[in-house]
Amino acid sequence: MTFEMELKAWVRNVEVMKQRLDTMEGLLYIGFEEKEDLYFALEQDPLFRIRKEVINEERTLVVTHKKRSTVDGIEENIEYEFSVDPLQEQAVHSFVTALGYHVAKRKFKRGWRYRKVHTTSTLGLTVELVHIEGLGWFIEVEAQANTKEERHQARDELMAFLASLGVDSSAIEPKPYLQLIG
Repeated sequence: MTFEMELKAWVRNVEVMKQRLDTMEGLLYIGFEEKEDLYFALEQDPLFRIRKEVINEERTLVVTHKKRSTVDGIEENIEYEFSVDPLQEQAVHSFVTALGYHVAKRKFKRGWRYRKVHTTSTLGLTVELVHIEGLGWFIEVEAQANTKEERHQARDELMAFLASLGVDSSAIEPKPYLQLIG
């Protein structure tokens, strides 16, 4: 079972953070991204999301359900997801609404994506400097872990990477975006 290990922290100075990321050794710039997340529910609590994503003009459509847990501000989620042809977006929406689901929340995210490559001693990280509409700027750092040992390693790597950017652990936001956007 694969866990998505992720933390996010508030960013006060976007220009400084972007420069740190752009000049960090071993960090590969992937591109500019825009994401629109629609969270669907039968009643009030969202059960899954449909994400429309564009990275460097490449479009994707992904349906995701997460089993969420947070330990010390770091999310340890199990994700169930699949991709759908972006040309089928309207059909997917029609299908889920025909099943009785409605859009409970919306989230818009845009920013820059980077990748720290997996090595023999590190898990590899996905790093995003993003603006969440209605909230502000965040740095997100994510790793994939399969075993309990890798989960501990991922936690250490996430915290070490955040520290290498000069971000204090007090800036970590433990609440999911869904709680923050109301």
